[in-house]
Amino acid sequence: MFCSFFTSADIIICLWKCPALLDHFNQYPQGHKSPMAWEALQRISVLYAIEAEGKALGIEARQQLRAAKSQPQLRAFHDWLLKTRTVTAPGGASAKALDYTLKRWPALVRYAETGHLPIDNNPVENCIRPIALGKKNWLFAGSERAGQRAAAIQTLLGTAKLNGLNPAAWLKETLDIFPKCCHISG
Repeated sequence: MFCSFFTSADIIICLWKCPALLDHFNQYPQGHKSPMAWEALQRISVLYAIEAEGKALGIEARQQLRAAKSQPQLRAFHDWLLKTRTVTAPGGASAKALDYTLKRWPALVRYAETGHLPIDNNPVENCIRPIALGKKNWLFAGSERAGQRAAAIQTLLGTAKLNGLNPAAWLKETLDIFPKCCHISG
């Protein structure tokens, strides 16, 4: 089962950034053996449900929704984290997860003070995933110059994607047009 691969530390650290993982764990309510992790999961799930409520709202209305619903949930979650930390043995994975979360608490909750910040960084994570997955391959690009060229191509393809273009179609069109419009003298 997927859940058995994760410790309570992994869950608290990762879930805030990963609603897809949160959804996956919601499919397996008895799959995880850590009551602490399950409690954290439930609290984070409530925050994402509030975000789903406000998805179609404008910035001001979303800020009001977050002030009314998310901020009280976050205060309760913070209190729970502090209380749980006092009864958690130091040095273990759970203690590390709690310490990690508490240390970063101001950054984790900043979104709830506004209407324009997202609850997580998944859009950015999704954009850089292909580069992160291939980073070991970039070590074998052949040379530093080849690596720079690969980085330039990845940048162009990523920019096309961010601008709503199909990167493969954009590249094909660009390569078809480039020789016709640009004469490069040697």
